[in-house]
Amino acid sequence: IFRSMFSLLNLFAMVEIDVIGRALFEEAPAALFLIVPFVMFTAYGITSVVIAIVVRSMHRQARDLELYHNKRETGARVKSMHRLLDRINTVAPAETDGMLTLEQLQRGMQDPDVLLYLEELQVPRNFSPHEVLLLVDQTGRGEVTQEEFVIAFERLLDKDDFEQKCLSRVVMNRTKA
Repeated sequence: IFRSMFSLLNLFAMVEIDVIGRALFEEAPAALFLIVPFVMFTAYGITSVVIAIVVRSMHRQARDLELYHNKRETGARVKSMHRLLDRINTVAPAETDGMLTLEQLQRGMQDPDVLLYLEELQVPRNFSPHEVLLLVDQTGRGEVTQEEFVIAFERLLDKDDFEQKCLSRVVMNRTKA
């Protein structure tokens, strides 16, 4: 029985198929019509299962890698947002208690570093200071606290397709103003 099991294993693995097939054909040709389809279906069936497992594993790893890169990119953009706010406060100090106004943004956006930070945040290049303010001004007051600025930008950074969300946020906030 062990020899038979070993022969079936070799058939399944398609090793020495010519030797086993010839001996089987000479001794029991009718069995060949049962064993060959069985071996073919099992060999290709198990191969398909193995391939499916590998593909599924690769898909999971690709998704995890994409999530990792997205989190990393979002972290870098959050740092850029904080540098942007610090640079605006340096170039154009707040005239009122920690409020970010349109005038302050207009003065700040004269600075090349501020424009660089906005580019790192992937804010559309042709956004005006008024549109940047509308992007983060959820109340429509025309000014935001620094905390509101940070919260609004962090919400935008957590999503995909950042530029589209910026544009839709500007339109929504413009209707409030």
